[in-house]
Amino acid sequence: MGSSPRSPSGRRLAVAALLLLPSVFMLGCAEQPDRTTGPNTEPNLSAAAQDPFAHVIEVQNRNTARLMARREVVGVGTGLADDGTPAIIVLAKGPHVAAAIPRRVEDVAVQVRVTGEFRAFPPQANKGKPGGGGGNGGKVDLK
Repeated sequence: MGSSPRSPSGRRLAVAALLLLPSVFMLGCAEQPDRTTGPNTEPNLSAAAQDPFAHVIEVQNRNTARLMARREVVGVGTGLADDGTPAIIVLAKGPHVAAAIPRRVEDVAVQVRVTGEFRAFPPQANKGKPGGGGGNGGKVDLK
């Protein structure tokens, strides 16, 4: 025979269930069984720990002038090394400069990529494109 909610044993069962229910939820929601949930009290990670490129960019910024001082170097940036890790990328006119560039700067890997020389193209006149070859050719007056 079951107990009805109105009987004394049914009421005791209902009260026990209501008292145990919150503790079950607290245990089920905790990330770690030995800790209760609450506000995050973990220390904030440094920018470098959150973004693996942050440290590389800082090192690159401190060393760009020194790396760019060589005539054969045409650019310095941050990117992925061949092994997929963040690195300083040195862009060079030719392969001969690679021997003169350090493999590491501070604690960051450096890779040389031969790109040749960069040259800016002069602005081009209307090449038959609608609107004159770029920009907002269909200007709208919003008065």
